[in-house]
Amino acid sequence: MKPSDMNKKKKNDASVNYDELISSTYGRNELKFDFDQWKQDHADVVREYQSKTKNITEGPRQRVAVWRLIMKSRISKYATSAIAASILIAVFISINRDNTLYGQVIRAMEKARTIYAVSYRVKNGESIPGAKIYYQKGTGFRIDSTHKGKTRTHKDNGKFEWNYTEGNDFAVQSESSAEMKLPREITDPGHYLKNCTREAKGDKTVDGQLWQLHVSYYPEASETVSPRVKNMLWIDEAMRLRRFEEKNMKNGQWETVEIGEITYNEPIDKTFFEADFGPNVEILKPQDGLAEKFSLDKAIATKEVLGFIFFGSRAQEERGCTLYNLFATPDRRNPGTNPSALRLR
Repeated sequence: MKPSDMNKKKKNDASVNYDELISSTYGRNELKFDFDQWKQDHADVVREYQSKTKNITEGPRQRVAVWRLIMKSRISKYATSAIAASILIAVFISINRDNTLYGQVIRAMEKARTIYAVSYRVKNGESIPGAKIYYQKGTGFRIDSTHKGKTRTHKDNGKFEWNYTEGNDFAVQSESSAEMKLPREITDPGHYLKNCTREAKGDKTVDGQLWQLHVSYYPEASETVSPRVKNMLWIDEAMRLRRFEEKNMKNGQWETVEIGEITYNEPIDKTFFEADFGPNVEILKPQDGLAEKFSLDKAIATKEVLGFIFFGSRAQEERGCTLYNLFATPDRRNPGTNPSALRLR
């Protein structure tokens, strides 16, 4: 059957009544989409959308024509509300999508199941271990670093974080500030990609994959200024950051001061992220002790403002002066267990 004959058949085929089909499902009352009200309810989105599209050349007559074309179809009337919102949101997301080299690298890192990064400091030609970073998507991250000969461990599972120094008999627990995002220690070097140049002569081939070199200089070279810092970043074919080198200018030559290497999707033992630092290490929770000591029922004064209860507690006597602490909590019934009661001091 020719396409033209098929089209004729469709026009003459009354076996399917789409209007009746839709009406039986959604009812016969016309659904009206109040676009003005939608814009008021989503003012922030609309302003951002307008700011991003202010240079797009589209006349008002063209926009009206498109809207009328949609509204002429009976089927479209039933779906207009969902379509309008979906289109605007989709355009908003696509406009705000960072398609720069930096944006592509960060998205590639976010897709990884696991990330393992290790850094070295270079001094007098000798590599000195720096930090080791372990990240597992949906589980958390761990950072081991060395300070004055001792290993410091930071663990974060998106809800709590723990800090422990080798040799101590305690570790400190607090609320997480990372919210399960990639640790900045991994993403920070990528910021140099925002202002870099391509240097193909420094490309590497590793395990059959091409790693492309991108270089950033600080400060930028000019007629009167010479760069003092050189950052070299290698990106693999999957747009992932694989190696980072920082060099300083010394006696007219570039001298390496730090090296970072990153691997992806290698298995990592989940126990690496658990709050376990040994059999004799106690987990301290300072916020619990403070909440008990400075609770609402022990306050010397209270004041409720904008839904928050501000209360003061006597702290201590020092050099003839009385010191006070000021707290705030939104929960009158149980302020002592609410961490927000300890944030404003």
